[in-house]
Amino acid sequence: MNRMRNIVSLTSESKFRLAAAYALTGQKDVAKHIIEGQSINNENDGYNYYYSYGSELRDQAMIFETLVLLDDLDAASQLMKEITDQLSSQHWMSTQTTAYALIALSRLSEHSKDSRIAYSYSLNGVGKEKVSSDKQVSQVELPVSIPAKGEVLFENHTDGVVFARLFVEGTPVGDDAINESSNLKMSVEYTTLTGQPIDVSKLAQGTDFKATVTFTHPGQLARYTDMALTQIFPSGWEIRNTRMEDVNSAYDVNVPDYRDIRDDRVYTYFDLERGRSQKYVVLLNATYQGRYYLPSVSCEAMYNNQISARKAGRWVEVVKQ
Repeated sequence: MNRMRNIVSLTSESKFRLAAAYALTGQKDVAKHIIEGQSINNENDGYNYYYSYGSELRDQAMIFETLVLLDDLDAASQLMKEITDQLSSQHWMSTQTTAYALIALSRLSEHSKDSRIAYSYSLNGVGKEKVSSDKQVSQVELPVSIPAKGEVLFENHTDGVVFARLFVEGTPVGDDAINESSNLKMSVEYTTLTGQPIDVSKLAQGTDFKATVTFTHPGQLARYTDMALTQIFPSGWEIRNTRMEDVNSAYDVNVPDYRDIRDDRVYTYFDLERGRSQKYVVLLNATYQGRYYLPSVSCEAMYNNQISARKAGRWVEVVKQ
């Protein structure tokens, strides 16, 4: 920390992060000296993605955290509304950005004189339920009819700021029959183990086959990093775990940086060079008779929402041999 402090070329963001470290060690006077004269408005026009997965909001959250640690709540309040507004918006955010924003806001609750939560709510104007908790987070399940619509009225009974969020959970109706592509070409092919095309809409029970996903970098942008392929398979199919079976045929084409094989899905992580193509294979078996839904196959850059592709889902069937 002391060596870093003496580096003349430190960016403003780095100075705020270093000041936070000194504040955590109890040296708040040193921390204040480090950021003296620095603007709390993030003026970095570049999107520092490659090395730190950063963003403007992520940097704002780090600055906000430093100000809170230094008990400068007046300056911190100037950034708080910007951060909360962006968190509540529909704009895409990486996990890195979201996590740092939430961490920074949680620091503020440590300075609150009243850390308890007390509020009341009503659904569609019916009743008024009161909730009180000594914890900083409270969750209430609301009864929802189908189709779901209406209004939730929320009232804060504390002197501090309470943030209310509404989440909806449910089972998809299986209408993701849309092919989408943004700066990434993706194709999905199902074949026999010998490479012959196979129609998965109706498979005989016991059939072994392969799912091959091919990616092509169109070439307009730089090298793609941190790509994540998600393949979820019907419950009537079983994934043949090549690691357990000591089978290498799944890696005849390209070897991913990392692969996570679950009961009903496979996550594949890789990088893609500019203008190049890569293929990834999953071995499958049509195991249980019945009609099942094959969800869409999707791939995206985990820290860049400009790069993604999806192939539509569909219904498939496993019949008696």
